[in-house]
Formats: sequence, structure tokens, C-alpha cells
Amino acid sequence: MPTETNFYKIFPSKWDENFVFIVEVLQGVFPGGQVTGCTTAPFMNRKKKPKTLPQASASANSVAAKLFKTFSKRKYLDPKLDPGFKRLLKNRAAMISFLNAILRLGKDKISKVEFMDTQLNIHAADLLTLQMDIHAKTESGLHINVEMQGWPNTFFKERVILQESAFLCHEKTLFNAAVREKIPTDSENDKAEREKHRYEIPHVYAVWICNFDINGTAGYYDCWNLYSEHAVAKSAKGEAPLPISPKVKYIIIDLKKFRKKESELKCDEHRWLYLIKNAAASTQLPKFHDFALDNAVKRITVNTKRDKKILEDQVACTMSLDEQMGRLALARVEAREEVTRRYVENALHGNVLTVQQIAEYNEVSVSYVRKVKAEMLAGSKK
Repeated sequence: MPTETNFYKIFPSKWDENFVFIVEVLQGVFPGGQVTGCTTAPFMNRKKKPKTLPQASASANSVAAKLFKTFSKRKYLDPKLDPGFKRLLKNRAAMISFLNAILRLGKDKISKVEFMDTQLNIHAADLLTLQMDIHAKTESGLHINVEMQGWPNTFFKERVILQESAFLCHEKTLFNAAVREKIPTDSENDKAEREKHRYEIPHVYAVWICNFDINGTAGYYDCWNLYSEHAVAKSAKGEAPLPISPKVKYIIIDLKKFRKKESELKCDEHRWLYLIKNAAASTQLPKFHDFALDNAVKRITVNTKRDKKILEDQVACTMSLDEQMGRLALARVEAREEVTRRYVENALHGNVLTVQQIAEYNEVSVSYVRKVKAEMLAGSKK
């Protein structure tokens, strides 16, 4: 069992700035949804950040220790958290099986993958760095970004577009380098041949597995493409619309809408999603009688001696949301009946969440949030 000092190393001095608790995870970890020994007092109604928050740090380390103990007692790692997700899928056999299932490729199966660098550096006015969960490349040259998204961010759909645009730009740079290597000379013929590929883009797919409700999706599986208005109009007449380019695709999985039971798992797509969604709460996962799936279950089976570091990483991952979400989340866990004006004001001051999101997280009406906002604006003018 790690000591409190160990946990402070895992979660450095940011505890004093970001005293963060995740509602759904903590409610699952602590039966009844009650978290004790925690306080929002250091954060509420303050104009300046205090130099030290000893009570917050002590409480945070106490919760971290409880989380580690709880995770250690579970049979499986949680694939909905980054460490467990990578342990589950960052394996060639698992990734081939998962992609063939989730991409619904039919007879055109993937037989080989390699894992690539997950960091994207895009040089714009400022350097933009994005970190992918998993980046795989198939033998046909298809690059795939696989993401496990545990919590809804503001502008989630825009984030998906931004990250995959960066991914495409990154892969285009590598594509150009490969063209140059294949057609290396500066002869007129080679220059002309390279010029043909100036605007050609590689195949890039994105798979986003989301552990939250995604607005606008009827089922658990949705595929986003870029369509022309003409194609969309034709689809209204019963014709299948064709994307502008088949080389860019977004596959969005809404785990909240995936509700299949063990007896209803008819294909590998179902089995992988069942595993990702249910492993953390399971005492015994089913035997799938499939090499990739059964070995994936073995990899995420908790061994406290072997997995000490990954369990610590799970704790870090559980408690590392941004401060805005953390304050609102703690309010929900600690005192649901006391979610009143000061929490709404706190969120409005943060200027990160929309009025709709503040109302949703605090379980109050949108009109109430708007009323508080108007009164705050009126008060600032006096």
C-alpha cells in the first residue's frame, strides 16, 4: 500500500491548486455516494489563491489512498480510464481484433498493425501539442487514432474535429516524406510526379469511445463523415449519401447507449465494447473463446504486485479533471441539497462552462442560472 508521501509524488503540488473529485467515479468507489473528509471551503468565495491549502492536500491524499485500496481489491483494471484502456488494447493481436470489429470492415480485414508515436506537434502561430491515447497503422497505410473519453469537455465535438485535423496534418507530412523517398531526384520528371501528390491525403480514421451521452446519436454507434449538401438532399430521397472523401472518418461510440447483456453479445464489436464498459465493475468476465479477447482479459486482471504503478496511475487519472469540473462535481457528492447560488456563481466566474452545462451539473434550471448571472452583472456595475 503506497504511503501518503508516495501519493504526493504521484500528484504533486497541484493538489493545492486543483482539489479535484470526479462525481461518477467517487460515487462508484464509495457506496451511497458520500465522500467524507473533504471540503470545498478553501475554494469558495475567494478572490486570491491562498499560498497553502493543507486541509485540501491532506483530504486529497486520503481520498487517493482509499481509491488505491478500492482499485487493488477489484478483479480487473478499468478500461474506461487511460491506464487500463492502454493495457487492454495496446497489443497487436488485440488491436487487430478490435479494429476489424469496430471499423466494420467486412471481408477487407486488417492483418497487421504497428503502434506509432502518440504525440502530435502542429506548428501554427503557437505550437499546438495534442496527445493521442493510441495511434496504430495498418499494413495498407491506414492510420487510426483510438481515444477513450471518460468525461464530457466543453466543445467536445469541436475537440474531435481539431484533434483529427491535427492528426491528418501530421500524417500528411509523413506521407509527403514517403513520396519524396520513393521519388527522390530533382529531375523534371520526378518533380512533376511528386507534384501530382501535392494535395493527396492519407487515410486517417478516428475512433472515439465515450463514457457519456452524446447528443444527436440514436444508438451507441455513429459514423461521422464530410458530406455535401447535395448528397444529404439525395439521402432524404432514400439514396445512400457518399462522403466527399472516404479517407477521413470519425467513429463515435456512446458507451452509455451500449446496453447489451452477456447473453446478447453476437459479434466481436459487442464483446470489445462489453469488456471496456463492464470490466471495472465485474467480478468475473465471460470466456470469449477468442485468443485476442481472452488474452486482453488476462492483461487487465489485477495483480497487486505487478500492477502497483498502473493502479497508482488509475488513481491519478481518476482525480485529474480540471478545476472547474471538480468544484461542481464535489458539490454534487458532498451536499446535493446545498447546491445553491455560490456554486453557480463559482462556475459563472470560471467562464468555462455554458449556462446549460452549469444548470445540468448542478441540477438547477437554466432560468435560475440566467437569473444569477444577471444579478451578478448588475452587482458588478454598482
